[in-house]
Amino acid sequence: MKNKTKSRNPKYSTARYAVFYKLWFHCKLRLREISEQSGFDHSTVSYGIRRFGELMAVEDPLAVKYWNKLKNI
Repeated sequence: MKNKTKSRNPKYSTARYAVFYKLWFHCKLRLREISEQSGFDHSTVSYGIRRFGELMAVEDPLAVKYWNKLKNI
């Protein structure tokens, strides 16, 4: 994930959080590993994972859209 954007636009941040969640939950990578690979601080990765879980719990349409694209990869 070399082309990182620090945009706060939900379109970008939700996609970024979905990738963090996938790497942490399904690939079993540690926060430090995800942080090193993505170029984001470990606290940003931790927040993103927690936030994406919250968005999925309320079935946020954007989060569900990104999850459906990622779940089969």
